Amino acid sequence: MSELDKRNELSAARVKAMLLGAATGDAFGVPFEFLLADEIAQYSLDTMRGSGDDIPVNSHWGQKIPAGAWSDDTSMAVATMESIIRTGGELDFTDLMNQFVAWWEKGEYSALDFPFGLGGTVAMAIGRFENGVPALECGGTRERDNGNGALMRIFPVVLYLLAKQAGREERWETISKASRVTHGHAISPLSCIIYGEFLRAILRGDDVEKAYRAAIVLPYEDWLPGDKEWQTALAAHRRILSAELIGLTPSDFNATGYVVDTLEIVFYSLLHADTYREAMQTAVNFGFDTDTYATIAGAAYTKVEAIPPQWLARLKRRDYLEDLAHRFSQVLKLN
Repeated sequence: MSELDKRNELSAARVKAMLLGAATGDAFGVPFEFLLADEIAQYSLDTMRGSGDDIPVNSHWGQKIPAGAWSDDTSMAVATMESIIRTGGELDFTDLMNQFVAWWEKGEYSALDFPFGLGGTVAMAIGRFENGVPALECGGTRERDNGNGALMRIFPVVLYLLAKQAGREERWETISKASRVTHGHAISPLSCIIYGEFLRAILRGDDVEKAYRAAIVLPYEDWLPGDKEWQTALAAHRRILSAELIGLTPSDFNATGYVVDTLEIVFYSLLHADTYREAMQTAVNFGFDTDTYATIAGAAYTKVEAIPPQWLARLKRRDYLEDLAHRFSQVLKLN
């Protein structure tokens, strides 16, 4: 992908680009959330849409949320970054959950004056935490609890780990824990780990396909040998780990909120696009959880210049996001 920065380092500029890439993708996808692919096909995907448009999108959010407003996907990533800043560059899972509560209960870390988009699995985890359950035990542990609410917010944790030059064992263990505060079954942590390794490869200069292939050849099967739930997670990711999805077509994918379906769509969208705009359009065209697909794909871009300037111009609270990226980079000691 030509618009992915090839420089071989993590930097403050890249942190800003990834956050803006995620937030812009999120806002671009919000009006189309829950629509089917054939319903989205009637709309042009060239502009950032919202409730103030002359002809708003006829959808759940299309007539309620103004253009440029990012949803729970970005808000929870923002809360993660603010938590790491609050703790002086550390990842404290109790504080992390406290910031998720502050977002949902008080509207902090939101694009608008109120939060929106909270998923059921995350809502249950927040409820458990408010009832006194320890942070690392709050995530649902059933196989059906594997929504994409951990994957959508995990990229700041990846950046935190890369900044501290964490080894593979620490990366995987920490990403797993960060997932488990809301999503406690092994499938979600594995999705987050694979995506984290993909971002790591992107940040060291690999193009999308090389980064994807680098991420899927790592010895995931050796990490928790004999763990039946981990074996279930590995089996669930078969199409991703075998690189089978590269040769698929859009009709081969399931547009749902399931984390594996989401990661498949994200990788497909990035692999089959030459620009940020094309990747976001591809992700949104799948329908259903459009904002989340675009958020996760958008975080893979490491140059602000890749994002269409007319989309950035409509992004809500851009100044706050840029200041957050600066403060996050400072606490991670990035130049």
